[in-house]
Amino acid sequence: MASILARHVGARTRHTDYNSYLSSGAFNTSGNYDSSGFLGGGQVGLNYMITTQVLIGVEADGDWGNINGKSSGCTATAYFVRT
Repeated sequence: MASILARHVGARTRHTDYNSYLSSGAFNTSGNYDSSGFLGGGQVGLNYMITTQVLIGVEADGDWGNINGKSSGCTATAYFVRT
């Protein structure tokens, strides 16, 4: 009989500043985005060899994540040209 036990854990944090422009320059946006959070989970299992050619097993796994983000300082500017 063999058993399996595994786990994984991770974390994330990031800050991004952005600026976007249309090629015509008619619409511009800028701001920043922050994200952070946690990710974790695990696996468990049990295998049983009945004969050298027959193996039965049971496995289960679960994951959980909580990664959130927020945007701030977002501004948009539109330019209209009258001809």
